[in-house]
Amino acid sequence: MKNIYISLILFGIIGLFLSILDFIEYLKYEKIRPKRIEKWLDLKPFSDFKMKKFEKQNSYYRGIINNYFVLVGIEWEDYQKNPSYYLKVLFNPYSKDKIMSFNHFIKKNDFGNTDYFNDLQSLNKYYNKKEFSKINYIDLNREINKMIDYLVKNNFKSISLVKWNKSKDYVCEVKEDYLKRV
Repeated sequence: MKNIYISLILFGIIGLFLSILDFIEYLKYEKIRPKRIEKWLDLKPFSDFKMKKFEKQNSYYRGIINNYFVLVGIEWEDYQKNPSYYLKVLFNPYSKDKIMSFNHFIKKNDFGNTDYFNDLQSLNKYYNKKEFSKINYIDLNREINKMIDYLVKNNFKSISLVKWNKSKDYVCEVKEDYLKRV
């Protein structure tokens, strides 16, 4: 009978310990990270975007450069030990008169010759913490302008944030369909 009580007490202690660990993880991801990101957005080079009339959102600044909507921010997913810093220049996925299949898009637009990542609706550049610590506003602005030049050269038109948000769901479906077939 004593063994049953000891087992129950031990089981309760382990359950309590796991609950405490789970609560700590919750605080880390849901409370601490967002506050850190918000604090980092007030530091340079992000604060320089604020001076250039960019609006601060949850984890990024948004604004317009050369008629293209630009997002500059921090992404910190649960699986990441450290945050990623990004530049996104939004473009109209219907720029070429109709939306292309993901496969056709990749063949027609060789992003492999750049260090950009595309997702059929934005041209993205990501930095790790170490890379980003060496960058200033002038470097970021220069990179954004290179990205815009690339989009203009390849006839990808600008898009408003409202229209871009509406097109995101359809673009995700196109990508998922492509990945199912690969």
